[in-house]
Amino acid sequence: MVLDNKGRDGRKRCYGLAVQSATLYAQTVLPSREPGIPIPNKFDGDHNNVCGFRNHCWVLFMFWPQSFSTDQTQVRLITRLLTKDALVWPSPLLETFNPLLKQFKEFIQTMAIVFDDPNCTLSAKNALAWLLIKQHL
Repeated sequence: MVLDNKGRDGRKRCYGLAVQSATLYAQTVLPSREPGIPIPNKFDGDHNNVCGFRNHCWVLFMFWPQSFSTDQTQVRLITRLLTKDALVWPSPLLETFNPLLKQFKEFIQTMAIVFDDPNCTLSAKNALAWLLIKQHL
């Protein structure tokens, strides 16, 4: 089958629309009726940032209960925010439609095994202490 220029242009436009559609679908839509808590920064697998990333996600889920009302929507947001080395970990889960993707608590526990900073609790205590000191300066 030979396509003329109009056929090629149509295919290019169709492809462009498909890419735009996929991009829009992949983006998290934030309803305007819920508080203006920002989406957490992407997590790249750095052990020093995992506590903050996880806590920011939990705060988001608490303030946006209608948007993240199911385990699956919570896991979906977290997987969308993984990048670089962190994205390697859930890839096999995503490719095999692993049931872990529908169980937030188990997903977070597994993520903790892979990425947790062994000093996470201490880091959180230090951050809170610093905030308290900073308020009194």
